[in-house]
Amino acid sequence: MPPIKPLIVVMLAIGLIFWPLRKHLYDLIPARDFAEMAKLVAMGTLAAFLAPGFWVYIVALVVLIRKATERLPPHESRPAWRVTLWFLLLMMTPNIPVVPPTGVYLMNVDHSRMLTWLLLLPALLEARRQQQQEALHHPTHKTPIDAMDVAMHIYFWGMCAILAFMYGPSFTAWLRQVAEWWVDIYLPYWGVRFAFSTHAQIRRTLAGFCLFSMVLCLVSIPEMTRGWPIYGAIQDWWGEAWGLSIYLMRDGMLRAQTSTGHSLAFGFAMATATGLWLWLYRFTRQRWVGWLGMVVLLAGVGTALSRATWLSAGLMMLLFTALSGQVRHIMLALTGSVAVFSVLAAVVPAFQELINKLPIIGNPEAVAAAAAASPEDDKEYRQAIFEGALELIKDNLLFGLPNAISYLEYLKQGQGIVDIVNSYIGIALNFGMTGLVPFIGMFIIALVKMWRLRQRLDPGMDGWYLANSMIATLFTIMVMIFSTSSISIIPYIYYALLALAVNIEKIYSEPEYEPDRDVVIYRPPPFPRYAS
Repeated sequence: MPPIKPLIVVMLAIGLIFWPLRKHLYDLIPARDFAEMAKLVAMGTLAAFLAPGFWVYIVALVVLIRKATERLPPHESRPAWRVTLWFLLLMMTPNIPVVPPTGVYLMNVDHSRMLTWLLLLPALLEARRQQQQEALHHPTHKTPIDAMDVAMHIYFWGMCAILAFMYGPSFTAWLRQVAEWWVDIYLPYWGVRFAFSTHAQIRRTLAGFCLFSMVLCLVSIPEMTRGWPIYGAIQDWWGEAWGLSIYLMRDGMLRAQTSTGHSLAFGFAMATATGLWLWLYRFTRQRWVGWLGMVVLLAGVGTALSRATWLSAGLMMLLFTALSGQVRHIMLALTGSVAVFSVLAAVVPAFQELINKLPIIGNPEAVAAAAAASPEDDKEYRQAIFEGALELIKDNLLFGLPNAISYLEYLKQGQGIVDIVNSYIGIALNFGMTGLVPFIGMFIIALVKMWRLRQRLDPGMDGWYLANSMIATLFTIMVMIFSTSSISIIPYIYYALLALAVNIEKIYSEPEYEPDRDVVIYRPPPFPRYAS
């Protein structure tokens, strides 16, 4: 029997987000594109919950994507539209791994991998074809080599070389692993890298990601309060096993994970969407629309019940506000927040329990109890993982250690796995500094690009605010992945945003760039008004 009740909840959340906002986001998403995106999300969700299996769902998804692409006007950029759909649909369905029904096994496939094949690969091929045609018309024009592209090549092919020469697997095993990395790392970067040519396309893409993030935020509220894993019904209906789908509890409440498969991945995605919305909400035509979107996203951050995510979201907002020259308003916001939470804590017991779980200001006994209930938040466990991994890294500094996890078996936690809970440690263990240095280098390059763009543009321009938003978001991502592994949709998001940073610098740095004259941007005082 199809899971009708969870489907009703998700469809209601889609309606509550897309229907009220359809007339307020025209400066972000054109009306025709908005209608197409809403239709695709609704029909795709119906297919996920009603299809009797993964492959039936994929067939339906292929048909829906094809229809959405065919209705694109001839003058529109197909690569940019495909990337927009990829960002929109990335979290629509849980990444339940399925073995392809082929005679030769190459890799497990899931929703994100199939979506990457269906959208980013054609986007990359079409973009490269357009570049070749432009090169024929302008043979003297040469595209300079970007530092980000060089770092990505070193990172990806360095890992492939280490896997081949240090680990020594069979050629078949090496090919399978490289194929997985190509879909999970290479395509999310290069599929986005050459897709965009205008700032309107970037706005539409990021707005689509934030819109569906708001849908998941609404879904997460009954999931947390009622202890009801809504998207878990798809796994049961399809009859597939998913090892990542682990339901974590805190003080009797389910830590929301929606379609992402883990509360940390859900919190990461919602915090990232919050950082991007700090720029996008200025294009909303009504003041309440922008603030309502921010409240919904922050509610999603809260339902993940992850203290690291809460602190990261707060850091992101403070950093963006400081970059925008509003240090005085940071103090006002902090003072107001403390006052509001103090009143609520005195009136509503649930808020007192929530505050008790916060680090630094919370009750130490409650914080310790929460850490004991959630091993991945246990400070002592993280410290033991860090110290054990650091010894292995020191002994294998350059190229890492094959099968490094087996040397940390004594640190297995209650779920029977060694949870590294640190993306940097995970890369350094397996690939040493050969993998870690270019990985961190890509983030540093992106931050430098956004900082230079910010310095180049006049304060108050939409590109200036976008640079501030990207700096705050990328820096916070670097902080968040220090306390979580790169699982589920986490690497897809940050590799795509790294590629997007290159596009943003290129588009907003062009001499002919001017902000849209027909776009009226709402900016709450005391931010500078838009110069028309």
